[in-house]
Amino acid sequence: MPKKSILSTSQMEFREEQRERSSGNALSDLPAAIVTGANGGIGREITAGLLHRGFQVIMACRNPERASQVRERLIQEGRGTDLASRIRIEPLDLASCDSIQAFVSRLSTTGQPINLLINNAGATFKTFDTTTDGIERTFATNCLGPILLTERLLPLMVRTDDSVTAARIVNTISLTARYARFKGGFPDSSAHSYRRLQAYGRSKLALLIYTAQLAERTTGQNIVVNAADPGIVDTGIISMQCWYDSLADLIFRPLIRTPQKGAQAALHAASASHSGYIYSPAGARRIPNRIFHHPARETLASLWKSFL
Repeated sequence: MPKKSILSTSQMEFREEQRERSSGNALSDLPAAIVTGANGGIGREITAGLLHRGFQVIMACRNPERASQVRERLIQEGRGTDLASRIRIEPLDLASCDSIQAFVSRLSTTGQPINLLINNAGATFKTFDTTTDGIERTFATNCLGPILLTERLLPLMVRTDDSVTAARIVNTISLTARYARFKGGFPDSSAHSYRRLQAYGRSKLALLIYTAQLAERTTGQNIVVNAADPGIVDTGIISMQCWYDSLADLIFRPLIRTPQKGAQAALHAASASHSGYIYSPAGARRIPNRIFHHPARETLASLWKSFL
């Protein structure tokens, strides 16, 4: 199917779903979305876009204080609309299994179905470090954490056969995943071999492998699973905190997108009708077969299952 038709069809179907969902005025009638890292540059723009589309949004953030400041700005920009009742902040540290479990437990007690999960949060770390769970921090934050969050939220996303509305899962990857290679198991780094960009690229490649696997696994469950690649975006994550930052900024500045433009990939994926695609500013393309059949697939699955 051509890229253009994938995007246009999904957007029309999405708008039709929104009309059906918003026919009532009660907050419980509105679809619920979770955005991790919603207080960051791209996360903020994703949140704003979802609010504009009629969602209630759960801002899942490691720093609730920063998230509160972003929430207040979004409400002010809404100019008297009901945004205050549609934005909620929930603390979540994706590098902590306990924090993920506590987050899901809080949501489960409400019984509220989740219509959309956007695993947007991501980070790079200058030096090697491990979490309290014994996992290298880059891999834990960018891959293992989002996987555990997704797996634990799936019961809140499963739709009945007579439901007209699919749930959607969007995992944010990176162009660095194209050049990543695994030399061993996961997370495939140590204090001696750690390289910041390598660790980041491997974590995003692993998340893409999981996205492909989940897209296959949820076939027939009325859940749409895709990846979003925002490209190079002007956020704090592109800073290496090194002497060459200013030089790199000068060279790559013409190629860098604003957070608002970077958010469009995830927002397009959030309205997709087909699973197994990568959405980017260039359009939608099928996840390559080499990812669906990646030799590290089973090893990755064994790892995340051991933490559930």
